[in-house]
Amino acid sequence: MYNIIIYNVLCYIYLLCTLFYAGHIFFRKNTLGKAATALTFFALIVHTAAFIIRWVESHQLGIGHLPIRGPYECLTFSAGIIILFYLGIERSIRTRAFGVVILPLATLMMIFAALSSEIDHAIYPMPEVLQGNYINYHLSACFVGYGAFTVSCVASIMFLAIQQGIISPANILKRLYLARETLDDISYKMIAVGFIMFSIMIVTGMFRSKIIWGRYWEWDPVQTWSFLAWVVYAVILHGRYTWRWSGGLTAVLSIVGFILSIISFLIGAGFLSSSMHFPITG
Repeated sequence: MYNIIIYNVLCYIYLLCTLFYAGHIFFRKNTLGKAATALTFFALIVHTAAFIIRWVESHQLGIGHLPIRGPYECLTFSAGIIILFYLGIERSIRTRAFGVVILPLATLMMIFAALSSEIDHAIYPMPEVLQGNYINYHLSACFVGYGAFTVSCVASIMFLAIQQGIISPANILKRLYLARETLDDISYKMIAVGFIMFSIMIVTGMFRSKIIWGRYWEWDPVQTWSFLAWVVYAVILHGRYTWRWSGGLTAVLSIVGFILSIISFLIGAGFLSSSMHFPITG
């Protein structure tokens, strides 16, 4: 399938983007910085094309669903969302230091999806009970939320590293130094986006749960861990709005929420415990 070839090529393009960002930051080469941004933007266009091609190929197979079905599709889709968020952040904060951390993460996701022996690249049909536009809203909201929470978690880790002096203007990591206020703002905005997406995911999941199981809520492990993550992010947003929370507490809670959301994903993907929830594996 052509989409798999394109995704494989993207691994090398994202790796090159990572090297360009690193070269720009650590050697202060503006030409490398401009090349990094331009190449990353080009890679995102190619990534979008690969996604659309896979969607078209699923229709050609008589399956015809949005390609966010198995771990391969979920990882590649989430990597693209992370890159999209990053480019928006780069334009907003006008520095590429954050890219030195984000681009390797997206690259590793793409490489893992391409090379892992446990991940099947085939296109699988949706079970009959899950066919229809519902699953498109549910899964797309879910993985856009994961992408936003991932970026928030990275910003929070960098915030704590700067707070503890691991990254500072006086050590070898000084080129990665960003103002803590900037990282806190990135984390907050990404949490806000992810929270909206997770809310859509939970609501659409509840309605489908009613159809499949006869109840809006089953306390299935995927539902439970997703709900716990949603609660943590709700606490962060409420604390920010009501008590003007910021800084270390928000960063720690952001990391906790991300861990809970990833546990939900791993259970849904069948990598951890069993679940009544629809497995996203093939």
